[in-house]
Amino acid sequence: MRRTGMAMLSLLALSACTSPDPTPAASTPTASATAGTGAAPSPTVTPTTAALNGTPRCHTGDLKVADRPDPAGGTTGHHGEFLVFTNSSGHPCTLNGYPGVSFVTGDAGAQVGDAFSRGGGAKKTLTLADGGRAHAPILLVSPEAYDAAGCKPVEVRGYRIYPPDETAAIFVSRPQKACSAKGMGVGQVQPITGGGGAS
Repeated sequence: MRRTGMAMLSLLALSACTSPDPTPAASTPTASATAGTGAAPSPTVTPTTAALNGTPRCHTGDLKVADRPDPAGGTTGHHGEFLVFTNSSGHPCTLNGYPGVSFVTGDAGAQVGDAFSRGGGAKKTLTLADGGRAHAPILLVSPEAYDAAGCKPVEVRGYRIYPPDETAAIFVSRPQKACSAKGMGVGQVQPITGGGGAS
C-alpha cells in the first residue's frame, strides 16, 4: 500500500508540472510601446511673421520717391507738389502717416531752413501692391514772398524724405530756391493718401 500511494503522488506531481499555462489576458499598449509604429504625429504649425502681423509696412529700401506737380496748383505765394511713393519691394506693404521732409543742399547735404510742418488731413493705412503708388501733398512757400534779408534765400538741390516710421532717408532731386532763415518759408506736408498723383 505504501508503494502504491507513493506512485500515485509522483504521477500527480508530474501532471501538475506538464499542464499548459492559461492564455494571458490581452494588455493595452503603453505610450512607449506605440512609439516607432509609423503613426505620424500632428504637425505643429508655426505662423509666419506675415500671418501674425498682416502685411508689413513699407521700409525705405522698399520705396522709390518722385516729385510731381499738384494739378490743383496752390494759393497766392504758394504752390503745391506731390511726393509720389512707389512700392518696388516685390511684395505688398503698407504706408501710414506723414513723411518727414526738408530742403537739402545735395544727396547727403546739409538741411536748409526748418523741416516741413505737418498740415491737416486724416491718416489711414494704405496697402500698396508691388508697383503700387501713393502720394503725400506738399505746399511750398515762394521765397519771393519774403524780404530777402529776412528769408536769406539759397539754392537747394532737392528734398530729404523719410518715409513714415523710418530713420533712413531718400533724396529727391528738385533744384529751387528756399529760405534758409529759421521760421521763414517753411513748407507743409500732409499725410500720405491714395493714388499716384500726376505723372
